[in-house]
Amino acid sequence: MQADLGSAQAVDHIDIAPAKDAAWAIDIWNLNTAQVQYSVNGTTWTTVATIAGAVQGNYITIRLGGVSARYIRLKR
Repeated sequence: MQADLGSAQAVDHIDIAPAKDAAWAIDIWNLNTAQVQYSVNGTTWTTVATIAGAVQGNYITIRLGGVSARYIRLKR
């Protein structure tokens, strides 16, 4: 899953909510061990976290500390 912010933005954090419906493909089984990555150009990626301990229905906050990013993705 990848999000395009349209232009480089300062990103302090992202909130992720594991879906209760596997059709959204962000269920806890797919989310745990996924890497959170960001990029300015869509080619070079920086990993900021690996998700562990996701619980269905609970938000996970990933702190990025104000990095400049145009793209954010979850990579499995």
